[in-house]
Amino acid sequence: MIFLTRILALILIPIGISAQQKDIKFDHLDNVQELQYRSVTDISQDALGFIWFASQDGLLRYDGYSVRVFKNIPGLGNSLSDNNIRALASDSTGNIWIATQGGGLNKYIAKEERFEVYKNNKNDNTSISGNAVWSVIVASDNTVWVGTWANGINKFNPETGKFTRINPDTQFPVLAIHEDNDGDIWFTSDGLYKYSPKTQEITTYKPQEGGMNSTNIRTISSRGNEIWVGTDNAGINILNKNTNTFRYLTHESENEKSISDNSVYDIHIDDNNKAWIASNGGLDIIDLSNGNYTHIKNDPSDPSSLSNNQPRIIFQDSNNGIWIGNEGAKVNKVLESKAFTTYRYDPNDPNSLSHNTIRSIFQGKDGKFWVGTQGGGINLINYQLNTLERFEHNENLSSQEISNIYQDNSENYWIGTWGGGINIFNPNDQSITFLKADPSNPKSIPDNRIQIIYKDSRGTLWVGTEKGLASYNYSDSTWTISPHKQLSGSTIQGKAFIEDNKGNLYIGTWDGLHRLSPDRAKIQSYTTADGLSGDHVISLYLDKDDNLWIGTFGGGLTQMNLESGKFKKYSELDGLPNNVIFGLLEDVDNNLWLSTNNGLSKFNKTTKSFRNYDAGEGLQSNEFYWGASFKSREGLLLFGGVNGLNIFEPSQIRNNTTIPPVVISEFNIFNKPAGIGKDSVIEKSITFLDEINLEYTHNVFSFSFASLNYNHPEKNQYAYYLEGFDEDWNYVGNKKTATYTNLDPGTYTFRVKASNNDNIWNEEGKSITITIDPPFWKTWWFYAIIFISLTSAIVFFIKHREKSLKKDKLTLERKIKEAQDEVEEQKRAIKEQREKEKDRIWKDQGLVRMGEVLSNSRNDLKEMSSNVLKNLVQHLDVSIAAIYLAEESTDFDGIILNQIADFGYPSKSSFEVGQGLVGSCFMDREIKYFDNLPDGYIKIESGLGQSNANYLLLIPLKYEEIIVGVLELASFKPIDKIKIDFTEEFAKRLTTTINTFKLSEQTKVLLEESRLKEEELKHREEELQQNLEELEAINEDRDRRSKELETRIEQLQKELIELKN
Repeated sequence: MIFLTRILALILIPIGISAQQKDIKFDHLDNVQELQYRSVTDISQDALGFIWFASQDGLLRYDGYSVRVFKNIPGLGNSLSDNNIRALASDSTGNIWIATQGGGLNKYIAKEERFEVYKNNKNDNTSISGNAVWSVIVASDNTVWVGTWANGINKFNPETGKFTRINPDTQFPVLAIHEDNDGDIWFTSDGLYKYSPKTQEITTYKPQEGGMNSTNIRTISSRGNEIWVGTDNAGINILNKNTNTFRYLTHESENEKSISDNSVYDIHIDDNNKAWIASNGGLDIIDLSNGNYTHIKNDPSDPSSLSNNQPRIIFQDSNNGIWIGNEGAKVNKVLESKAFTTYRYDPNDPNSLSHNTIRSIFQGKDGKFWVGTQGGGINLINYQLNTLERFEHNENLSSQEISNIYQDNSENYWIGTWGGGINIFNPNDQSITFLKADPSNPKSIPDNRIQIIYKDSRGTLWVGTEKGLASYNYSDSTWTISPHKQLSGSTIQGKAFIEDNKGNLYIGTWDGLHRLSPDRAKIQSYTTADGLSGDHVISLYLDKDDNLWIGTFGGGLTQMNLESGKFKKYSELDGLPNNVIFGLLEDVDNNLWLSTNNGLSKFNKTTKSFRNYDAGEGLQSNEFYWGASFKSREGLLLFGGVNGLNIFEPSQIRNNTTIPPVVISEFNIFNKPAGIGKDSVIEKSITFLDEINLEYTHNVFSFSFASLNYNHPEKNQYAYYLEGFDEDWNYVGNKKTATYTNLDPGTYTFRVKASNNDNIWNEEGKSITITIDPPFWKTWWFYAIIFISLTSAIVFFIKHREKSLKKDKLTLERKIKEAQDEVEEQKRAIKEQREKEKDRIWKDQGLVRMGEVLSNSRNDLKEMSSNVLKNLVQHLDVSIAAIYLAEESTDFDGIILNQIADFGYPSKSSFEVGQGLVGSCFMDREIKYFDNLPDGYIKIESGLGQSNANYLLLIPLKYEEIIVGVLELASFKPIDKIKIDFTEEFAKRLTTTINTFKLSEQTKVLLEESRLKEEELKHREEELQQNLEELEAINEDRDRRSKELETRIEQLQKELIELKN
């Protein structure tokens, strides 16, 4: 065994104190496409609960899932007058008041789903003072206050339809209007103004010593006796109405307790006494009870952070949800956060965790939480004091991956690492002893990858490693390897080690669950064959009822009753968010909490139901981690994951108890929205209707509905029930539509109910009565008419029996004939359709067959032509066929049509262009069909004699501009149009094939001519070479003879000289 002690100085000196907060997360409504490219200028909520967004490109209504867009429709008087919207306000009747940049004031009448427009009339002083409307509110007395860009502020009385102009002479824009709790109206212009409805007096507040520090006002809010004024360049001015004095909140660069920027766009003071401030520096929250500031800014690494640092609008809905409208087409909805405290690593904050991936958690005897990370050493958290400490000199640890922590009776900390063995830390003298694996020592620890350090009821200290289980011998500091093969060499899982009340040890491995007897001599193994939901056991928990809860990797959760030995399995199909169970803990209410690969889940053992939580509700992320779970002595639950640590008090994880409003938002007939009006089945919005009347022809209709709960709306659940048709409620999860078809005439009641994100149901829901009228022949008045008519008919029948019988007989005969004619017509139509289909199949089969003929015989044109005719005659059921191809005439300068192939022809023949029917067909390039050939024109011979063909079909072999010949067919029987059409289409393919063949032949001829010319040139070259050699021989002979002659002459001259001498 490797055994080493090192003295470490200041190993646990705190280097920072960081009060961790519950994260504020935002939903950016990324699933709502219509909001991704529109800048939201204002937000409101109507009396029903719909959220409304103003934008520079129309008005949008949001129900938590989808958006309905309202825009100006040119020529439609009851549409929005201008798409550029500056502000919104809602009244108690559900109407929305809309301030448009150039289209005056609009009112959306929700019940009628139409717009009413108020514009300036220069001849009417009771009209709005200007059409550029920048602000609007609905006061507590239901009057509407409207601020214009350069024409002052107006008060509108909805009952009289008249406007009163409060300060018509101002040239300054009224950007904001606000009503305080005294009913006074505050608005902006070239300063701050207060209008008292009681006295009708206006008080002005302008920059002066001790007064306002800016006239550029963007927003107004109030709290008690204070008026909060947000300015463009001077921060926030706060007016005390009692003392008539101002105080100021401005940005101070070195002061965390100051606003982020002096350019303030909006202020909202919520019901929790917190001021939300939107500025050019991000979002600030001031806790007015203690003066603490929270600065919220965009974090590029966190997709759930504020979308950017330019918030413009702050709105609080009826459920206290906060909505932020940002510059640049983004809406941020503050996600409801449960009471999960989150600790995580921030590279810019030395007081944060040292690493985000949490591997182990332990509570020391001093109450501090030891948090082991997967690469950042150890962090100590004092949850009560909100302090965090790191190992300053963590390089002295044998590994920075801390897999398990345990404190012994001597208060020494046994720190298991991944790859570095065990570090025993003595907090008294700050020393560390290392215990590591020694391959040469069989009594050393089996492996340096530590999974679990556990002390059982007998005092034995067990260590589970990646290579099996061992027990520690205190007397000589040696290890005893488990003799059981199931546990020696197997991976022991970190949170899968537990002892029952009888002293049995249960140990989870990658190969199943194993039980060691109290004397540790016997072992029993359990696998999926015995009832486990999975063999990869990674977590265990034993409850007070002797139920062993077994978490697996990929197999879900298994409940094993230790008394009966029975197993029960739970998986995603039962409501688990994921089948990987990293950690299992139990709270004081006997609920099980499970950390998974897809969030945290609370399991109610009584109701057998799961409540699942995700990152949007405050978790560090949806992915938790191996071994990172712990229950404190105070009942706190701690779960670690890949993005930090969550600590929470289970009783503080409260459900959203608000019962959500339920609305029917849309009614469709045949999958199209039913319009509103006298000509439609509904005369006002379906949302406000209690009953509708349908005709029997409206036999496909559907309802869309919504739970107007905006806290994680994707978790809202729905159920609907059609009384008179459905036998019970249809629970459809988060599906928000219901469709019915072919209902019988009668009266039905459609009911829909819904839950919020925490499964709190609005059981009353919404209902609407549907009456489906029967066809007229099933109405009571029709039955009465029938009865009266039958009675009259009987009387009339008695009086005029013979005449009626005769008339009825004629009528019956006519109807029978009409019915017979109709039946015959139907038969004819069916037969015609069958014939067409038969012809199509015949044609397709023929083209395939002839295509195969063309493909199989392309090497020889005559052979191919002959095969074509044989198959064509058979397919068309004709008697004679011939193919004529155009070729250069050898007798004259022109083209002649030579018969290249025939079937049944008595003799070969050729035609000049224009000669005879064949030559005429080639010249005219069109089909010719003759159905009354003269006797003897074409004779067909057989063993019985000769017969005349009566029908002739000539088809030019052409394709586009190419014509290569003529196809001739003759028959005893008429040639049907389908056969002519087939032959024409096949002729195009045949033309292409023949043309391709000719081009190929021409290519071969050219190649052969080229080869012959090459051989001829070679032959001539050889002749020239031979002639050259002969010429050289002649020259050589001539030179030889010339020399011989010269020699002879010289000899003769010598002889002559000798004679002379």
